[in-house]
Amino acid sequence: MNSMPKIKFRYSWIYSANWEKWSGVYDFKTKNHYSDDDLILYTEKAEQEWIKFGEVVPKKLMEITGFMWNEREIICYIVNQCIAFSDPLTISPKKDIDMFVNILIHELIHRIFTQDDNRERMQKIIEKAKIKYHEEFRKTIVHVLLFAVFERLMKDLNQLQRIEADIKFNENNAEYKKSWDIVLSEGGDKIIDEFFRD
Repeated sequence: MNSMPKIKFRYSWIYSANWEKWSGVYDFKTKNHYSDDDLILYTEKAEQEWIKFGEVVPKKLMEITGFMWNEREIICYIVNQCIAFSDPLTISPKKDIDMFVNILIHELIHRIFTQDDNRERMQKIIEKAKIKYHEEFRKTIVHVLLFAVFERLMKDLNQLQRIEADIKFNENNAEYKKSWDIVLSEGGDKIIDEFFRD
């Protein structure tokens, strides 16, 4: 399937209520206390903000990675507090809506990497990268590839400030910081050419 997925934003009180329990396993330094009404309003805000990116980002991710989408629709769940992840796509509100968009794009890159039709090729790319970056953790290696794509995307969209914001946002995560250090040192385009261009 070669179609662009439409991102739909959804607040599910059942899903969010369960995340209230699941979030207990994480050591969050601060606790979010959004009401149902707050989350509904934020879902609407996210939907409006995404209008700027909703058509171009999925298309650009295909162009940069050479991967295809096999979903016509992706639901993005907004929950009170979580560590964002790609499937089911789940993100908590951020005071800075630009950072919310950065995180959403980050998770969409994970999502295209793990689409059914792309998974085998992506695993080969990771195995190749593991040879080059053999001293690094797998999470670091995956995010070298991801941040290279993110950097290329933001350059294409003339959104260079998002690169700087993402680097700063991740500076306290050792593995993500190392990933960004590698991308900045080698250049995202070079990494893409090396691993995504057969």
